[in-house]
Amino acid sequence: STIRCMEIVTNEETNEKFIITGSRDSTLHVWRLPDEDDQGEDYDENDVINPYFVCVLRGHTASVRAVTGHGNLIVSGSYDHTVRVWDLKEQKCKFVLRGHTDRIYSCLLDLERNRCISASMDSTIRAWSLEDGHCIVELTKHTSLVGLLGLSSNYLVSAAADGTLRGWNPNTYHNEFTLHHDNHAAITTFHSSPNILVSGSEGQFNVYDLSAKGVLIRSNLLADSGQIWSAKFNYSKCVVAVEKNAQSFIEILDFSKSA
Repeated sequence: STIRCMEIVTNEETNEKFIITGSRDSTLHVWRLPDEDDQGEDYDENDVINPYFVCVLRGHTASVRAVTGHGNLIVSGSYDHTVRVWDLKEQKCKFVLRGHTDRIYSCLLDLERNRCISASMDSTIRAWSLEDGHCIVELTKHTSLVGLLGLSSNYLVSAAADGTLRGWNPNTYHNEFTLHHDNHAAITTFHSSPNILVSGSEGQFNVYDLSAKGVLIRSNLLADSGQIWSAKFNYSKCVVAVEKNAQSFIEILDFSKSA
């Protein structure tokens, strides 16, 4: 069925790269990443000559909505309310993380603290130990679906359908700041660095200063857009995928130029 999420990981011993895909069919598929010499042929996992198919990771009982990974470590979140931790080298599940009471929409790895983080339709965020799979903490301040997570050196950031973004101390999980979109619409995208955060919802795109715990810098950007679907930035430019007049556009904002 439909592929809902994807991650690319690198084997640290061999430097070989793998694509991990999560699907509505409840499985994760593992593929070798084609290199630049490939001729663009199409293969199916059942083709005997398929040089890319590695394995199927089975265990989830509903759609796999989120996947992240590093090296041989893969973490997946599913509509079956569980998070699973996989060993890619052994091609097996290490832990089934239970505790959420609704669908998982996002997950990420915190390698510095040997943890993974998950966010759910049950309005909560959970941090889990990768040593033994126990839940370290449950964060409950959001009031609706938590669909997005991000981690920088300073903050764990979460975004929800309640129209807010929250910044959490990644060590103590204390809520350091809460940011609100004026239209109270669900946050559909955000991207953060240690100092800057951008976020989008329907008709609103904001820029915040994280060095000042989320002071709003700009809120009048892309005001003529409808839904804002994705945003990424570097030191000078921000690329945003938007919907406008029933069409899709890529907007490029250049912050290196003076106003």
